[in-house]
Amino acid sequence: MNKIMISMVLIAISFSTYAGQRDFAKLDKNSDGQLSKEEFLHRIKVENTEKMTQVFVNRDKNKDGQLSVVEYTIKSKVK
Repeated sequence: MNKIMISMVLIAISFSTYAGQRDFAKLDKNSDGQLSKEEFLHRIKVENTEKMTQVFVNRDKNKDGQLSVVEYTIKSKVK
């Protein structure tokens, strides 16, 4: 039973990682491997812009104004 649970968790994690990378690639309009704030917010509704801007800032760990695929897939809380 534990082996089945572990396998299911590993599958869920790998699917989640792939989904994050796929979503990142869709947002990366200029294909430079980075998301600018404009690319990140491109499909965000106006009323959510402030909240999602904070998500962008929280995920931008090296504070370069861009999100790498690693930074993009990090789950962060909005303060």
